[in-house]
This record gives sequence, C-alpha cells and structure tokens, in this order.
Amino acid sequence: MKGKVFLVFILLAMILTPIWAQTESDFTVGLTSDGTGVVIRKYNGTATVVKIPATIQGITVKEIGNWGEPWEQSYNPFEEKNITSVEIPNGVTLIGNSAFQGCSQLTQVIIPDTVTRIGNFAFSGCRNLRTITIPNSVTEIGDSSFGRAFFGSGLTSITLPRSLAYIASATFGNCTNLTSVTILEGVKRIDGQAFERCSALQTIALPASIEEIGQSAFEGCRALTTITIPNSVSRISFDGQLFGDTPNINLATQAALKRLGYNGNF
Repeated sequence: MKGKVFLVFILLAMILTPIWAQTESDFTVGLTSDGTGVVIRKYNGTATVVKIPATIQGITVKEIGNWGEPWEQSYNPFEEKNITSVEIPNGVTLIGNSAFQGCSQLTQVIIPDTVTRIGNFAFSGCRNLRTITIPNSVTEIGDSSFGRAFFGSGLTSITLPRSLAYIASATFGNCTNLTSVTILEGVKRIDGQAFERCSALQTIALPASIEEIGQSAFEGCRALTTITIPNSVSRISFDGQLFGDTPNINLATQAALKRLGYNGNF
C-alpha cells in the first residue's frame, strides 16, 4: 500500500512539475548594458504558469527582453509562447519590445512597482488578457504595446497611472473588447491612433492635465458617445481628424471639443 501511495505521489509530481516549475536553465540570459543586472533573452521552458526568478547566478534580473534600438539585436523572450500566467519579480525595470507579443493564452500578468518602462508591442496580440495593473512606477509605455498587431489584446479595462506623461501611438489600437479606460491626472498627451478602432469603448474621461490629442486617436470608436473634459481645461491642441467613423458622439461632447479648438469631423 505504501508503495502504491509513493508511486501516485511520484506520478503527480511528474505531471505538475512542468506546469509551474522554473529553474535558471529555463532561460537564455545576458547582462544589461551597464553590467549590473540580468536580461531575460529567451524562455526555453514548457511551463504555462511562469514565475521569473528574481536572480540568476546571483545577479538581479532587471530586464525582460530589451528596448531594441535599431542597431541592436532584439530579444522577444516569450513571443508566441503558450503561457497562461506570468509573475515578474521585484527588481525588474524593463518589459522590453515584443516581450509577450502573440501570447494568445496569457490571462494574468503581475507587474512589480520597480518596472518603469514597457516596450513597443510588449503585450500586443494577447487575446485572452482581459485586465492588467500598471503600477505608478511606469513612466513610459511604447507604441502598440497592447494593440494593433494580431488584432490587439483582449483588454476590457485599463487604468493608466499618473506617472505616465503620454499615451503612445496605437497603444490600444484594435483592442475591440476595451470598454473602460481611466486616465489619471498627469497624462499630458494622447498620440495618434492611441485608441483607434476600440469599437466597444463608449465613454472616456480626460484629465485636467491633458494638453494634446494626436491624429486619429479615436478613429473607428463606433460606440463612443461621450468624452468628459474638466472645466479647468481651456485649450487642447488637436492634430487633424481624430474622430473619423465615430457616428455616435453626442452633441454635448462635440460642442465641448469645438469650444477647445477642434475643427475636424465626427
């Protein structure tokens, strides 16, 4: 009987281990440009629930992929992997370009408050990612970080921290499930195509800090009816046509936008 119990235990361990266990050998790594931390270059494991180690070979993990300047090799460590959940440890400061792009099964991401930058296309194409908490430490989110390629991510709601100075181009482009966006005081600029074709978005409130909205920022937001603008905002710089194919914007919103200097079509 003891032998059978022991055998069952071993079998369960063999079944469960690949689901969650990660070791240093599961990752291809390098060093940050200043040599003070580890860069995760590639995930080689088979686990679907991933907990990235805080240190590898005794050195703090600081970057998941890289920012990928044009002259540099770009690392896309989890691109199109069949992971469902990832926990990023304290100490990581960068989630790099395309780090999780195309991870269509990803549903949960835990981002620590040491992260300051999220790169271009970082979560683009994560079709099952419904919510994500972006900590107030994040000061920069790259172009198309949640949108555009692979028809955008599956986000239904998002809160953008006050530490963010601007919303980059196409950040949420093609996020067709997105219904709720909270932009906290501090964000000054919404770049072009930022919410393009977010076809489920019905209302959005702009903070008093907003100063500029770029070309086609809300184009194709066909369900959009209301943009709330604080009375303290006296002027917004508008770049071209922002609201093409947005037939449901109400007259009160149109009047408010025109009062602030918008001369484009709705």
